[in-house]
Amino acid sequence: LAPEFYLIGAQKAGTTDFAARLEHVPGIVKPTRWGGKEPHFFDQWRYSRSEFLGAFPDCSSQTRLVAWDCTPDYLRNANSPDRLSHFYGNLRHRLQFAILLRSP
Repeated sequence: LAPEFYLIGAQKAGTTDFAARLEHVPGIVKPTRWGGKEPHFFDQWRYSRSEFLGAFPDCSSQTRLVAWDCTPDYLRNANSPDRLSHFYGNLRHRLQFAILLRSP
């Protein structure tokens, strides 16, 4: 199961609180690695595609699940948009983003 929902944003903008609230929404699943929050796959490329996808539950035709990745740094990394686009190819239109910002 690849993430379809991305929570990105500024430091200290509330992404941790938002992510904690998502954990209580039925059908929304987080990665089982990286403390469940920040894989940093599209900004740091520290592991393989299969390692990234392996941190999310397997797909099931019985239940609709939406996996999420909450890595706020994707917002400020210039390479993240191209890497996301390349990773998803023609399925990139299915992605949804929540962007949290704050006023200093």
